[in-house]
Amino acid sequence: MTDTTEAPGDELTVHADEGFPDVLSVVIGTEPTPLVASPQSGPPNRAALHVLMTNVHDEPLKAYAITIFVKVTKESVPQAEVLSEKWANRGRTTYRTSQVRTPSDDDNGTYTYTYTGSDNGSPFAPGESIELFVDDIPVSAQEGVTTVLVGIQAERNGETLWKYLPLGKFPTGYYLKELRADTNPVRYKEQTVLTWLAPPLPQISYKLYANGTEIPLDEKHPQPVRTGPLTTDTTFELVPSWATDVRHKQRLLVRVLNGDVTARDVTVNGNLGVTGKTDANGDLRVAGKTDANGDLTVSWGGTEKLTTSGVSDVTFPQGLTSKKRIDADAGILARSDGAVRMDTTAGTDVSFPQGLRADQQIYSTGDLSANGRILIGYSSNYDGMSPGDIWVMNKATIGYNAQLDVRGNLVGTVVTSSDNPTSFKASSSGILIGWIQVSHDSGKAASAELKATITPPGGSSFDITAWVDDDGNASSFSVPVNRGTNATFSVWKSSNLSASCIHKYFWLPFA
Repeated sequence: MTDTTEAPGDELTVHADEGFPDVLSVVIGTEPTPLVASPQSGPPNRAALHVLMTNVHDEPLKAYAITIFVKVTKESVPQAEVLSEKWANRGRTTYRTSQVRTPSDDDNGTYTYTYTGSDNGSPFAPGESIELFVDDIPVSAQEGVTTVLVGIQAERNGETLWKYLPLGKFPTGYYLKELRADTNPVRYKEQTVLTWLAPPLPQISYKLYANGTEIPLDEKHPQPVRTGPLTTDTTFELVPSWATDVRHKQRLLVRVLNGDVTARDVTVNGNLGVTGKTDANGDLRVAGKTDANGDLTVSWGGTEKLTTSGVSDVTFPQGLTSKKRIDADAGILARSDGAVRMDTTAGTDVSFPQGLRADQQIYSTGDLSANGRILIGYSSNYDGMSPGDIWVMNKATIGYNAQLDVRGNLVGTVVTSSDNPTSFKASSSGILIGWIQVSHDSGKAASAELKATITPPGGSSFDITAWVDDDGNASSFSVPVNRGTNATFSVWKSSNLSASCIHKYFWLPFA
């Protein structure tokens, strides 16, 4: 318990005994606010006191007894304390659980309401409140600070822990009202002038804050106050104080037309039209459409994530990651180190000016055409294919304007006859080409055939032939093979062929 004879003003700030439960919320208020000392003579001012205690935890709170303690005074000694002794007799009935608590007083200038609970352990349930409201209190002429104490006793024989809440009064005759702006709302970057009504009490000082930032005031002539240009809705808070320990405040909101907006969370369920620059340093969630007729910049943690410039440019300084499809009706242009890496034009064309590298498969359901070279690298390896193999599931067509760059030497071998077949085994992947051309004496018919029997590794053999039957004509065949493929070449020809007949095969290795 605190010393009940201490001078007003000794308890200046809210504090509590060690162990006082933080989950017990205590709020006090008065009407009027602030309290004002009664005059030394004549009828006293009248006031009301409101005390609200709530268990804000989600678990019950042990509370055998809860006590509200207020210092009072005798009616005949108006200077002694803040409140007169008879205020308690005007207390309204207050309920907690099913019991009514009756106030009691003592001879030491104190007055208490004690709310006694039961012995059932934790009767103060989550969200449960105790509310004390006393009105028509005769206010004494004492200026300064007294203290409202709230105590909680967890067990029947336990210690009472106290929380101290200062309650003070301004000097007699004090008032503060009509804090106003001569223009409200104002246009963007326009000023306004603030004034208020208060008595000329020299012991009262004032501080003015704009959205939490103090605005210096002239000590001798604190008002009127010219605000300076306003760019956003601004809350002005006027804080008068007396002897630094009795304070009051009054607020005024000045709106700015088309001003800047600062908010913790912004949710737009309809259209949001932005005609200037919008900076979002936190989350910006838009359930409807967002139209920005100016530039839009998005930053997080001081790092710029998205910015627009001009009519259509959008830049992602930290890169763009999308978990869903990106649709671009006008095409996509991708640069790196100042060079264009990918470019799409109208329709379906996609170009890679710096080349395209794919570490996995590239699937094409349509034609895959090359107007330049096709380079077969050595490092290819997929599903058992040898390095450098080409896997053609249907057909591969090399156009007239294209080149096939085969990284190996062209090897040609003469095939003798069907009686003496020529054998070949592929040491790498590549293409086998067979070529035959006939020549014979004039006026005599002749024909010839070049045949290759191909046996892929682990597969069945098949034949492929080239046939000619006229002087000067030629025929050929080609077949791609994997490493380990065996081939047997043989030639059949009629008796009329001359010695200049050509029958050869060529080997184009890829590695």
